[in-house]
Amino acid sequence: MDIGKIELMFNRLGVILFLTTICLALAKPLRAQYAENYHSGLHINIEDREDYYIQFILWDQKGENVSENNPGALIYEHPQSTSFDVSVLRMLAMAQLSPRFLIMTQIGINSQTLIGGEAAGIGTCLGQKRVFNIGAGLYTQAVSTLSFQNGAYKLHNIALFSGDVFINMPFSFGSRGMAFTAYNAVSHYDFGPNYLIHSGTRNLGAANPEYQGERPISEPGNARPMLGSCSMYYGQTGMLLPRLGDRDKVRLQPSFDYTRKNLNALATGGNYWDFEAYLLVQEHNAKISFQSSLRSNYIGTDRVDGQMGEFIV
Repeated sequence: MDIGKIELMFNRLGVILFLTTICLALAKPLRAQYAENYHSGLHINIEDREDYYIQFILWDQKGENVSENNPGALIYEHPQSTSFDVSVLRMLAMAQLSPRFLIMTQIGINSQTLIGGEAAGIGTCLGQKRVFNIGAGLYTQAVSTLSFQNGAYKLHNIALFSGDVFINMPFSFGSRGMAFTAYNAVSHYDFGPNYLIHSGTRNLGAANPEYQGERPISEPGNARPMLGSCSMYYGQTGMLLPRLGDRDKVRLQPSFDYTRKNLNALATGGNYWDFEAYLLVQEHNAKISFQSSLRSNYIGTDRVDGQMGEFIV
């Protein structure tokens, strides 16, 4: 990532932070952050029974994303080395028509992508509980994938295994409560020989046919080798910081993530980094997330040419 690209990304970040500040200033729920109760939206009972109802909940969910695109990307038919997109608004509707039958519908608007010139927070119970969990999972499915080898199609089984450990440890710093969290997982996925999927977050990139440089194998946009037959490690550590005052309802939780993917289809393993900060308002009733990510830029199956960046609010 050269200096010019870094400067451009920080210019985009400035726009995002400015828009976020304006949204926060205009958001009415933040003015009542010390309110004791949050209501459950519009709740309509059916036939005067509390267990039969229709409920509507409207909340504000904004997402802003600046991505450094893979070389040779088009965004809406324009060559772009970076892209900026916004996703906003969610509405949830639930209908409880019987004690065992619930209909849930979510309606939202996503990915309003703008062309420019060129997460996971860990839950911490807000530092109130000590938690130590060990988990493991196994999934198998016969005859689930298909490959073409030596002029013939072959069917393959799926076998997925994962084990993880989670710890949440509250402690005191003077008279202030804090919490340390850590999550680690190792996984082994077998979808068949050299099975590989390339994908990106809110990716609208297309390949530029006129591009003459080296093309990443994941082209276009912010796509990367996402999933496939592999061995993978994922780790996340976070620290819930203390309140600044007794009446302060805002908590800050920075965290760091690292993922190592050794995909069978690639001769070189990939490193993926995420640096995050979460502002928790009135416990978990409102949350503002900041995430800066780096992904491996595969030019070939055996060569990684540095890292590509992404910033999400």
